[in-house]
Amino acid sequence: MDSALYLAAARSYATGEQFAVGSSARPNVPPVTPYYLAVAYKIAEIAAPNSGLPGKFLYFNLFGGLAGLAGLLAAFLLAVELGGGRRALVVLLLLSTSSSYYSLSTQPMTEVPYCAISWGALLFLVRLERRGGWGNALAAGILVILAPMTRAIGAALALSALALYARRALGQGVTLKSNSTSLLAALPGALILPGFFLYILRTADAGTFSYVHDLTYRSLLQAPAIVTANASELLAKLPAVVMGRGSLLAAGVLIAAILVVGASVWRQGRGRRLLSLYLLLYVAFLIISVPEVNARYLVPLLPFIYLLAMDGLSVTGEWASGALSRARRWGGNKRARIQAAWGKTAVVAACLVVAANLAGIGSWLSPQFSKDFYKAYEDGYYADYMPLAHALAAGSPTGPVMARQARLLAALTGARAYSPPYLQFSKERPSAEETSRFVRERGIMSVVVDPRNGDSARVLRELVERGSLKWREAASYGTLTVYVREG
Repeated sequence: MDSALYLAAARSYATGEQFAVGSSARPNVPPVTPYYLAVAYKIAEIAAPNSGLPGKFLYFNLFGGLAGLAGLLAAFLLAVELGGGRRALVVLLLLSTSSSYYSLSTQPMTEVPYCAISWGALLFLVRLERRGGWGNALAAGILVILAPMTRAIGAALALSALALYARRALGQGVTLKSNSTSLLAALPGALILPGFFLYILRTADAGTFSYVHDLTYRSLLQAPAIVTANASELLAKLPAVVMGRGSLLAAGVLIAAILVVGASVWRQGRGRRLLSLYLLLYVAFLIISVPEVNARYLVPLLPFIYLLAMDGLSVTGEWASGALSRARRWGGNKRARIQAAWGKTAVVAACLVVAANLAGIGSWLSPQFSKDFYKAYEDGYYADYMPLAHALAAGSPTGPVMARQARLLAALTGARAYSPPYLQFSKERPSAEETSRFVRERGIMSVVVDPRNGDSARVLRELVERGSLKWREAASYGTLTVYVREG
C-alpha cells in the first residue's frame, strides 16, 4: 500500500514523531506529497481533535481533490497552448471524466500531485519558449525542482529542461545579457538532478525510490528481457488508462498506432521539441526502471495521449479519404463527405471513452458511499489487520513491529513498523540469521506472520523457528499470528 507509506510520512511530519516503514527508520519517500498531506493532517487535528487516522481521511481526500482540480486547470491551459481552445475543451472533458484520474484524486497517492506539478511546469516552459519572460522561467524552474521530489520519474522532466536549455545556452554563447532566461530554465535541472541521483545510489532502503535504486544493480544480461516485458505491459495497460478498464495488448497496439500517427505530424514548433523529449524520456524511464508497469503510471501522460490521438485520427481520416478518392476517382465533394463522416466517427469514439470512464467512476463511488473507512477494510483483504491495528494503538504488543503490511500498520497506528528485509521483486531472500541480525539492530519486538503472503510468511517463520532469537506466540487475529520476542 503506497498510500499508507505517504500517510505514515505525513503523520510523522505533522506530529514530529519518528516512524519506520520498510527497512529503515527514514524511508526514502519523495517529500512533496507527505508534506502536502501533513497540512491536511494539521487541519484535521484542529477540526476533529483526538480522531484516529481514518477520521482524517475526509481532509486527505479533500487535499487530493484540490490537487486534481489544479491538474485539470494546468492541463487545460497547456492544451490551449498546444492545440487551441477547441481541442483544449476536449482534453478537459476527457480528463475530468477519466476514472483513472478521478480515483487517484481521491487517494493519498503521488500521481495526481505530480500531474499538477509536471503539467504546470510544462505549461510555463512552453510559454517561455513562445513568449519568453522571467516570470515564466521562474515558475517553470520552481515546478521542475518539485517534480522529482514528488515522483522519481520527474527526473525525466528535469533532464528534458536541462538538456534543451543548456544546449541552447551553449549554442548561443553563455552570456547573462542575451541568454538569461535559458540559463535560468536550465539551472533547476542542473541543481536537482545530481543530488537526486546521488541520493538514490547511496540509499539502499526500501521505499518508493527502491525501484530506481534496484535498477543500478540489475544485470545487463537481464535488461533486454526487462525492457521487452515492460514495453509489452505498457501497451497492454494503455486501454486501462484511456478507457478506465481492461488490459488488452491488441487494443493497446491499436491505440499506440494512432498515437504514433499523431506524433508523425507533431509540429516541431516552439515547445513541441521539449514535450517530445519529455515524453520519450518518461516512457524510457518507465520501461527500464520499474519491475511491473501499472496503469496509474501512465496517468501523467493523459493530456498528451488525447492530443496525439486527435492528431492521429485527423491524419488517418485524411489518408483514408484521399486513398478512397484516388482509387474510385471521386471528386472533392465526395472526399469532403468522407472526412466529415470520419469526424463523426471520432466524436462517437470520444463519447464511448467518456461513457466507459463514467461507468468506472460509478463503480468506484458506489462502495465509498455505502461503507465507512473501517467497514471497507473489514470486508476486504485487510480485515484481520484492523483488530491488530487497534491492539498496536493500545500498546499491545509494545515496541517496533515487523510485518508484510508495515506501511498500513504505521499509517493507522503511528507504530514503528518494518517490512521483512528484502525487495519485493528480488529473487533473493535473507536467511534466518540475517533476519535475526536485522531484528536486533532495529530493536524489533514483535513479528506478524501473514500466510496469504508466501514470501514474507516463509521468511518470518524461519526467523521464529530457526533464528538465534527466542519468540513466543502472543496472539492471533484471523489468519494473522503475532509472535513476541523474549529476553
